[in-house]
Amino acid sequence: MSANITVEVSSFLQHLTSPDRAIAMEASTPDEAMVRLAARFPQLHGILLNEAGRVRGGSVVLFVNSIQSEMIPGGMQAKLQDGDELTVVTPISGG
Repeated sequence: MSANITVEVSSFLQHLTSPDRAIAMEASTPDEAMVRLAARFPQLHGILLNEAGRVRGGSVVLFVNSIQSEMIPGGMQAKLQDGDELTVVTPISGG
C-alpha cells in the first residue's frame, strides 16, 4: 500500500524539478519513490537511476525523515508511512 510522502531535492537538483523543490507523491518504499521521481522528472533519470533502473549507489544519498536510508531497517525497501519526508542529496566532490 502506498503512502502519501514528500520528496525534497537538494538545491543542486532543484533546477531539474523547477519550480518545485518539495514534491508530493505516493510510494511504498524509498526505492519506489526514486523510480517515480525519475518518471515524473525524466531529466533526473540518469542522475537517480542506473541503466537497470535501480537507484545509483554513491551518486545519490537518500534520507528518510532525516535518517540516511542505509541506516534504517530495510534500507531502500523500507515501508514508508503517510507523512514521511525523503530528501535527495547528490554528494559533491572534487579537489
